[in-house]
Amino acid sequence: MVSLLDSSVEDNALLIEALEPGTPLASWHPAADLLGQLRDVPAPTGFPTVADRVDFMFTLAARRNPGVPTELLDASHASARRLADTGTVVRLVHGDLHPGNVLTSARGPVAIDPRPCLGDPDLDVVDWAFLDVTTDTQLRARIAALNPLDEARAYEWCRSLAVFLLMSHVRRGIEDPATALFRQLAETLA
Repeated sequence: MVSLLDSSVEDNALLIEALEPGTPLASWHPAADLLGQLRDVPAPTGFPTVADRVDFMFTLAARRNPGVPTELLDASHASARRLADTGTVVRLVHGDLHPGNVLTSARGPVAIDPRPCLGDPDLDVVDWAFLDVTTDTQLRARIAALNPLDEARAYEWCRSLAVFLLMSHVRRGIEDPATALFRQLAETLA
């Protein structure tokens, strides 16, 4: 994680370390090590839960994407909530760990802009699992390569949250093999 140097509650500002070169990580390969490092962080107290994060994400998605079929969002939300509400692993989760929130630096990949919550750290696998993947077989292989705590749960997180990647592609007018995979996975829940 990026080091916090100073903060101002009044200004709602954080001063973080400078990261050189500070470019977003473009490959999933270093992410496996980063995910492992994040899983080793002891769970503090006072953070919202993964269930809270899931509810926030789906509420925001419904507001920002009024044309998405309600049954698709509801089914995906229910699936994600089942995952958030079950399982025995409670760790600090980044909560928004996508390639744009991991920067290269002299000390290796560094995660920035967390949405910290407590729960299943395999939630953080999702965006990395989907990076440059266009088939279910590739998705399962990528999940295995990322060394999640539980491959089956990591895959279910991917199924549950595929609707977000689908919405992003639809908004941008992208119709490619990845879009087809996102659609396929999201529709298996509806």
